[in-house]
Amino acid sequence: MIWESLRVDRWAFYGSLALHLILLLVLLIGADPFKATAERGLRPIQARLVAEPSVSSSAQLAPLPAPETPQGRGGHEAEPAPLALPETVQQQVQPAPMPEAEMPQQQDGTEVEHQRSQAEAERLQAEESRRKQAEEQRREAERRRQEAEAQARRQAEVERQRAEQQAREERALQQAEAERATRERAEAEHRRQAEETRRRQAEAERKRLQEEAERLAAAEQARLEAEDQARQRQIAEESERLAQIEEQRLAEEMQQLAERQVELPRSSTQARGGQAAEAPLDQTLRESERYISIIQRRVRQFWARPAGSSGGLSAVVRVRLLPSGEVIQGSVELIKSSGHTAFDQSVIAAVYRASPLPVPSGAPFEPFREFDFTFRPDR
Repeated sequence: MIWESLRVDRWAFYGSLALHLILLLVLLIGADPFKATAERGLRPIQARLVAEPSVSSSAQLAPLPAPETPQGRGGHEAEPAPLALPETVQQQVQPAPMPEAEMPQQQDGTEVEHQRSQAEAERLQAEESRRKQAEEQRREAERRRQEAEAQARRQAEVERQRAEQQAREERALQQAEAERATRERAEAEHRRQAEETRRRQAEAERKRLQEEAERLAAAEQARLEAEDQARQRQIAEESERLAQIEEQRLAEEMQQLAERQVELPRSSTQARGGQAAEAPLDQTLRESERYISIIQRRVRQFWARPAGSSGGLSAVVRVRLLPSGEVIQGSVELIKSSGHTAFDQSVIAAVYRASPLPVPSGAPFEPFREFDFTFRPDR
């Protein structure tokens, strides 16, 4: 307990030790008047000092009470108990028994000693009062320090809690921000996937429609080609039939022309010489016009009207023939265009397809060896 008390308030121990040493010193000094009296020839007082054992050793000191730090109910610290004076101060010097003749002198010395002891006691009491005041000030400073430390701890705790609250709020805000960012990324990814799905569906639909359109176009093309082939076959068959009819008719006309040519020499010789000379020429021209008309009908049979061509068109081509009526390859050339390129090309193609052309034989063929042919499909 002593060492525990020393650890709690070592300054109280040091003060008490100093006080005991001072009292011991005072007692030692107080013995000097007796020596002075003896020197003056006075009879020394036979006295016996009743004192406690020496207090020089700290182990022989009475245990000091530990200072009470807890505060009372009123919030003030408990007043420390007054420090007890050593018994060496409280006890008066007990003079030894002496003869009655020496009593007055002994009483004078005792009075002086008593006054000195009282003065010393007052001094010690004042010293003790100052010590108590210093101790009170120290305790007040300690109390204030502890209150300041407690206030600092409370303030630090408040700051810590505020910092923790702020950290929690910041973490919550960061978590909310992270969740919002995650949610936005998920929504953006969902939109991207939806857009990608729509794009793929649109692309698939476009391809399907394109394939369907190509299939329909191919089917329509096949149908048109089939219809065109059927029409071409029908045209070819009709053209062949008409050509046969026309050839038969042309053959009959040519036969009739040949018969008339044979009958020309048998004509009446009564006509005048000028009229007789002009008759064969006129006859040749009329026969040439008749063959031109026949060639016109022949070429029309093999002609196909091009798309976009209007009525009333005509074109002039130059044709070179063999005596058999065969059209010489590469000889047909455009002399006068119709203004419609497709129509012009269709006329040239029809002339080649109509070969051989119906022409007279012998001398009447000469005008058809190379001639200009005007094709008018509407006539």
